Amino acid sequence: MEDEAGEQRTETDKNIRVMFNVIRKCGENGCELEYLVLNRDSFAETVENIFFLSFLVKDGRAGITIENGKQIVGMWVYISLFVSHVF
Repeated sequence: MEDEAGEQRTETDKNIRVMFNVIRKCGENGCELEYLVLNRDSFAETVENIFFLSFLVKDGRAGITIENGKQIVGMWVYISLFVSHVF
C-alpha cells in the first residue's frame, strides 16, 4: 500500500509539473481557464486538471484572475504585477 501511495504522489507531482509548464508557456498573457482545464470529452480529466491547478494556486506558483470577462490563469509573478483583481 505504501508503494501505491508513493507511486500516486509521483504521478500527481508529474501532472502538476506538466500543468505548470503549460501555464509558463502561456507567458505574460496567461491562459483562459476554460481552455487550460476543460476536456469536453472527459469530465474526469477536467476534474483532474482542476485538482492539479489547485496545487499550483495553493503554493502561489499560479494565480487566477478575471480580465475582460474571462478567467485567466497565469504564473503568479505576472498576475500580481499586471492585474489588480487577483483571486
